[in-house]
Amino acid sequence: MNSNANQILALLQKENYSDAMDLCDVLLSEYQVKFMEELNVNSATDYVGVVILYSRICGLIKKPWKAFPKLESARGALCFLKDYMSDSNILAETYYSFAEAYAYGSFLPEAVSCYCDAARYFEDEEKAKDAFSSALFYQERFGKKASLDLSFAKEKFGVEVVRNMNREAKEEVKAQILTDPIESTDEYLNVRFETEEITDRLLEENAEDKPFFLSYWETKKDVLKKHFDIDWKTPAEMNPNVRFY
Repeated sequence: MNSNANQILALLQKENYSDAMDLCDVLLSEYQVKFMEELNVNSATDYVGVVILYSRICGLIKKPWKAFPKLESARGALCFLKDYMSDSNILAETYYSFAEAYAYGSFLPEAVSCYCDAARYFEDEEKAKDAFSSALFYQERFGKKASLDLSFAKEKFGVEVVRNMNREAKEEVKAQILTDPIESTDEYLNVRFETEEITDRLLEENAEDKPFFLSYWETKKDVLKKHFDIDWKTPAEMNPNVRFY
């Protein structure tokens, strides 16, 4: 994969994100087929590696949600690595990269799960705690749909440490802006990707002379209602005393 990755990195250095993403797409198809045919650690590693690279390109173009179907398609390869990869730290870093991509795209239940797996496999205690702290934060931020099992963490870090981490996560979430609780329902979760896809297309077609995030929220609200009959409150509506610039 190295020569192909180098081509992509060269395109990224030139800020040629479109061609880099197209090349990633081609490689993803090739490596997915190769993984299904060979079912070994090397083919799984190549496939997962390109997915992570794709997600980073999506982040660079400020469209992290576009990585979601790619990340989901590679979960089988990730589980394969969990069963057969001998280097636990590489496995942990891989899960952490998936978690970061999910979190950046606001796919929080998936982020919680991957942060938790990263915490399980990190041998370095500080890295493990960092991953688990993120899992606790997003669990608290998202709600019951992102619930996780604390038993392994209590054994790994100690009951008191986990209790303190959990308390800190709750305090951190309290300092965040409020979000609509409907975001933790199956109704909303099932249309997250489609909502972002339609919203993105509409924003490109109808540029408005206002801050991007306001246009984004208003467009997303309209998409959720018109296409999925979901009444979603924007962060501005949920936080009337906060001034968004």
